[in-house]
Amino acid sequence: MDDHLAAWSGDRAAVLVATAVRNRSAAYRDALASAGLSGTAGLTGLLTAARGGNRNWLRSRGRAARPELLAALAHVTALQDVAPEDASDALDLFELVRTALGGRAIPVRHRAVHVQLALLAGQDRLARLLLRRYQRMDRAVRREVAIDLANPCRGTGGDERSWLRRLAAVVPGIGLDDRAGLTPFDRLRPATSPEPVVRPEQITVVVTAYRPDEGLLTAVRSITGQSWRNLEVLIVDDASPPGFGEVLARAEALDPRVRVLRQETNAGTYVARNAGLDAAAGEFVTFQDSDDWSHPRRLELQVAPLLADPGLVASTSDGRRVTPELTLTRLGRRGGRLNPSSLLVRRDAVLAGAGYLDVVRKGADSEYIDRIQAAFGPRASHHIDAHLALIRLSAGSLSRAEVLPHWIHPARAVYRSGYALWHRRIAEGAVAAHRPRDGGDRPFPAPAHLLRPSGEEFPIAAYDVVVAADFRRPGATQRSALAEIGALLRSGRSVAVLHLEEWRWPARKRFGMHTGVQELVNAGRIGAVALTDRVEAGLLIVREPGVLQFAPDGEVRLCPRTIMILADQGPGAADGSVRRWEAGDCTASAERMFGVAPVWCPQDRVVRTALLRQAPDLVLTDYDLPTAVPLDPVPPRRPRIPRIPVIGTDLTDPGALAIFAELRRVDVRIRLTEGIPAPVQPPGRLIFPAAELDDRTFLGQLDFYLHFGSGAAPVHRPALDAAAQGCLVVMPERYAAGHGETAVYCAPDQVGELLRRFGADRTLAVEQRRRARQAIEKEYHPDRFADRVAGLLREPWPVPPSPRVRSA
Repeated sequence: MDDHLAAWSGDRAAVLVATAVRNRSAAYRDALASAGLSGTAGLTGLLTAARGGNRNWLRSRGRAARPELLAALAHVTALQDVAPEDASDALDLFELVRTALGGRAIPVRHRAVHVQLALLAGQDRLARLLLRRYQRMDRAVRREVAIDLANPCRGTGGDERSWLRRLAAVVPGIGLDDRAGLTPFDRLRPATSPEPVVRPEQITVVVTAYRPDEGLLTAVRSITGQSWRNLEVLIVDDASPPGFGEVLARAEALDPRVRVLRQETNAGTYVARNAGLDAAAGEFVTFQDSDDWSHPRRLELQVAPLLADPGLVASTSDGRRVTPELTLTRLGRRGGRLNPSSLLVRRDAVLAGAGYLDVVRKGADSEYIDRIQAAFGPRASHHIDAHLALIRLSAGSLSRAEVLPHWIHPARAVYRSGYALWHRRIAEGAVAAHRPRDGGDRPFPAPAHLLRPSGEEFPIAAYDVVVAADFRRPGATQRSALAEIGALLRSGRSVAVLHLEEWRWPARKRFGMHTGVQELVNAGRIGAVALTDRVEAGLLIVREPGVLQFAPDGEVRLCPRTIMILADQGPGAADGSVRRWEAGDCTASAERMFGVAPVWCPQDRVVRTALLRQAPDLVLTDYDLPTAVPLDPVPPRRPRIPRIPVIGTDLTDPGALAIFAELRRVDVRIRLTEGIPAPVQPPGRLIFPAAELDDRTFLGQLDFYLHFGSGAAPVHRPALDAAAQGCLVVMPERYAAGHGETAVYCAPDQVGELLRRFGADRTLAVEQRRRARQAIEKEYHPDRFADRVAGLLREPWPVPPSPRVRSA
């Protein structure tokens, strides 16, 4: 495990950090600490030294200390935000590495977070020191921290005029008025009055509000002071209690172009925005949050491209998120980014082509922008690469706790994955983009967390079975899960999927569930749940043990009655190498998260032996449950094997290519497993990336499917799929126990002769395909899986942690 993490150091450490933060696993820190100290100590000792500033402790490790991994650990600790002391510990870790091993020991990619931590902790002296010492670091962060150090509103002294001059370099055109008793944010004003722009086209600005305060007046003033003069401002109040009428009246009195619309019931920001879209008189409509501030030329700059090009239907711009004291520094962030509320649309065209915003409580603005681009094409929307808004960060912000660097709330991840597939279908012209104002006929799932106001209890969803796996990629395990889900649905069970990431496949970017699973979810055949959803399940099937190795920390509201960890591979290869996960760690994670002791179910005897070798006290079923392999009702038609047969494999072990080098007069097709680099091959060989060809297309090309190599799995799901598709599967004799009559067996040096024999005698091929189909029908039929699950669902709750072997 430590070797695996060490391999992700250096320039690839950013991927490791993003993965660890996105999954919010504190256990990842233990592994990082161990790898960063080459196994000489662990996280507890490291933190003790860091908190005490014990530089000699780290120096004494000598070459065992890996500063790049220790800095990554500090970076992860800072951004994971799973414990109150995380920020303090992260700063202590950075300082331990810097003072013990030197400032150059901290890679450039981690220095910005180190400086940000110092500033946000109020250690301005340290922050200034770091800016001097770190000559190489992110320039945007350097500039922001320097500006914040000069900010007198932070209570550290300083000259306001000098600070405003610095601030104008990143937020041009702003000044502060002299009103006392208000935050600097509410004192914002244009530095100079913008040149008025008088045009016949009207822009409606929809400002939604709920329980408004002084911030609403700041927001409205920033709109009425725009250079674009032909506008109306619609304040849509989302049914605020009577005590807020005075603020609304003051806002309406600011300008004759302002009017207030009152909703009868509180239904959320996006329902209020839809009401504003209907009430708008303007040819163009844009939005503004009730506590933000717009640059005085925002409307002018955003509408200009649409006036110049009738083919454009929308524009957006960037914004900077700042505190009420106008502090720029945000941990793990730099500069500004897309401001979803900046969306400006050609009203009639967008309402006709895309309809209204989705009526969820959170996240619908981003969905609407993406949907408009899917419906009209990416060139129909124009982005202004300029910071045209200041977005107030406050404790009441909806997004503050649910959207952090590399991490979003699990319910939002489910929501994004659902609408991303729908948007692809829109872009392909397969489905319509229009959404009604009432949000009916939803084409993708919206978790309960996004449908109810904050603080309101969500309803409990109930499923017979929840299947947990890493559903990002369509690998062998995921194909097995889909077959098993299909069997459960046919048996009348209600099923949902839980997407958790497998730590061996780190990625900088967040990916949603792959199309095969997401289509079932969007069609309503299965549910998609998050750990934070209130869900009761008769059985939780963990389809990949590795997703529990570094399981997320935080709230878990999913309550299974029984947990079965289905292992299709052991924790290591047959010779004990290539450690994948620790069975004990996975068991402990399941118990911590769900309060239920899991039952392990191997998929073959080789996996059972490997599990017991690593964890002799593991609770196991008394049966092995082979993977489910569906068969077409009618066997695939296969022509006679040609004179030059087509052979192929799914490459999981580059060493397996040696067998192809010994074969003559064959047509070779190779599909790469994710994570395996494309090898250099002789001319004429076809190599396909894993995601490029589905099983039916790839396997339909092959006459023979070969499964060889020192790291090859004893039971290989792709080989079973190949046999089900009518390929002749060839593998070494040592795998006969796992595959039976689904394959034929020979030594590597006998493969050429076997191919010639089957090519010369058609009856051999026909008979082998018949035997393989019968073996799959008998041993791997999905109904066997559904029957075993039915037994587990009948068991009493909870499953006791003993005896070691359990029956269903």
